[in-house]
Amino acid sequence: MTTLTGHLSLYATQSLKSIDNWMNVVQGNIGGSLVTAFKEVELTYGGNITHELRATSGIKNGVQIAEQSLTTANTRLNWKQGEVISSTQETHFAIQGDGFFLLVKPDDVTPNYDRYPNATATSEDVFLTRAGDFHWAEVKDSAGNNVTGTVGELVLVNKQGLVVMTEDSSPVNGNVRPLRKSDFDNINIKARPSVFMPTKDAYPSAPNNIVDFDELEYSRYGSTVLKAPTATFMATLIAGSYGVLDRRQLGDDDGETRLIEKALEASNVKTERNITELAVMGKVYNGFVQLIKVYNSNLDEVLGFIR
Repeated sequence: MTTLTGHLSLYATQSLKSIDNWMNVVQGNIGGSLVTAFKEVELTYGGNITHELRATSGIKNGVQIAEQSLTTANTRLNWKQGEVISSTQETHFAIQGDGFFLLVKPDDVTPNYDRYPNATATSEDVFLTRAGDFHWAEVKDSAGNNVTGTVGELVLVNKQGLVVMTEDSSPVNGNVRPLRKSDFDNINIKARPSVFMPTKDAYPSAPNNIVDFDELEYSRYGSTVLKAPTATFMATLIAGSYGVLDRRQLGDDDGETRLIEKALEASNVKTERNITELAVMGKVYNGFVQLIKVYNSNLDEVLGFIR
C-alpha cells in the first residue's frame, strides 16, 4: 500500500504546489502583457525520481515508473524583441536590438558617474531597463537637495523616479551623467538616452564578455527594472548624443542596435497562449485532486480493515 497511498499523497500534494507556482507565473504574464517592455516569464518543469519495480531481463521488459509529481525547476525571461509602437511623446524611447537604458538612484548621481557597478559601494543602485516611458522632472536626493549638476534643471527619469543616464562625452565608454532637458534641446548636443550592455569587460566585442541575460534579476522597482549583479562594466552600444542614435563598438558582431525616438517597446507576452495554459492548468489540477481523493479512500478502507 506504500506506493498506492503514502507516495501517491506526497507526490500529488507536491504537484499541487507546483501548479500554484505555474498559476502565479501565468497570472504575472497576463498582467505584464499591458506593461511597457515587460518580458514574458517562462517556467521550466522538473521531475521527482523514477522507480524500477522489476529490472529488464533478456527480451522481457521490466517495470519502470516515471516521475509521479510535477515540480518547478526554475524560471527564465524570454528576451524576444517586443513590437515597437509609435508614440507622440518626446520622452518616449524604444531600443531595437540588444541593450538597456541605464538608471541610477538620485542619491548616487555624481557629475562624472563611473559605470563600474561592482567597483563601488552603490553597486546595488545601478539598474537596467528596456522600458523607455520616461518623463522630465526636477530630481532631489533623499535629503531634499537637487542632484549634483542639475540645479534648476529638468532631468529625464523613469516612472519610479530613477535617473536616466547618458554618455558624458567622447570617447565612448567614458563617464555618464543625468540626461538634462537643456542638453536634450540644445541643437549642438542633442543629448538622448544612451544604450548600454552589462559586460564583464569594458568592451562587449567578445561574446563571452557579455553578461548572460539569465543572470539578470528583478529589482525592488518591479519586473521591468533589473539588476546585473555579475556585471563589472556597462559598455556603451549607442552614445545617444550629437544625433548619433545608431553606433556600435569596433569589432562587435552581434547585430545592429538602434535607439528609436517617440516610440515604446511593447510587451512580448503572447496572451492567447497564457490563457490556453490556464485551461490546461485547471485540468491538471483536477487530475491531482482526484489522485488525493483516491488516496483518502484507500486510507479509509485500510483503517476500516484494522478496526
